[in-house]
Amino acid sequence: MMVYLDNCAYNRPFDDQEQIKIFLEAEAKKHIQWPIVDQKTDLAYSFINRFETVEIRISPTKTQSILSLAMRSYILIIPMPLVLDAGQ
Repeated sequence: MMVYLDNCAYNRPFDDQEQIKIFLEAEAKKHIQWPIVDQKTDLAYSFINRFETVEIRISPTKTQSILSLAMRSYILIIPMPLVLDAGQ
């Protein structure tokens, strides 16, 4: 199985955990990531993920957390017309 997480999912554990919705989403993301870390599930990681992780100013802790998980991933190449269509 292969899963794709967007940057909102990667950042959720760093958000304010006092709101129950955010807490549950963060816990779900952690639950999803363990099979990836254990190499039982594959992670798809896109150039958009990489851009947002590297180019957008986030804390070094967040960046390291995201990139360490991404090292176990497959890079998805999404044709540019699909990216452009998605933005319209």
